[in-house]
Amino acid sequence: MKEYLSDNLGFFSRIRLSDDQEERLHDLFDDTFELRNTADQETLYANFNAFAVEVFRLFNDASGLAFTTLSPLGQSRAVFAVGVGADAFKGYNTNTDIPHRHPPHGKVGAKNTTEMEHPENDAQYTGLTVNSGVAQPPIVNPYLTRRRRKPMPTAAEMVDGIVKGDVTMLSRAVTLVESLQPEHYALAREVIDKCLPYSGNSAA
Repeated sequence: MKEYLSDNLGFFSRIRLSDDQEERLHDLFDDTFELRNTADQETLYANFNAFAVEVFRLFNDASGLAFTTLSPLGQSRAVFAVGVGADAFKGYNTNTDIPHRHPPHGKVGAKNTTEMEHPENDAQYTGLTVNSGVAQPPIVNPYLTRRRRKPMPTAAEMVDGIVKGDVTMLSRAVTLVESLQPEHYALAREVIDKCLPYSGNSAA
């Protein structure tokens, strides 16, 4: 069964299962096919054993799909198709017709769409009309000019700026003192020491 799930649904190769998920599948397989002590899930079309239900659930979770219509109402539903090959879905389709109406991958009519950069813009395909787009803007702003980082001022320059009320120099000194970079410790200590004479009676 492991080989069957791998070949037909991509389990254990494209769809990775955790150890817990694989163990649960193994237990359900034994309960369903050997011990035969699991209940079936009944739907309008068919009954599904517990092992199959778990396989569908794992496949849905991994692929982002969901086969959720287990008990349909038997009413007609609108099907919308756009893009290359959409004409194939015109008219009335049963739920078993739709998979067979989808064109083979990469081919629609007489042309191979893999040879065309934008096959949806070709006049042969009338299922979708696509307006011409605009060129994508560059990721990086071409008008951006990178400002060179100002060199670190000396301790004397920082203290002089702080004493003169230079807020920018004060903020750089605070950032320096709060820095956790080892190479900043000595300079920060020097700035603090040189500021102490201007601190009045405060204690550092």
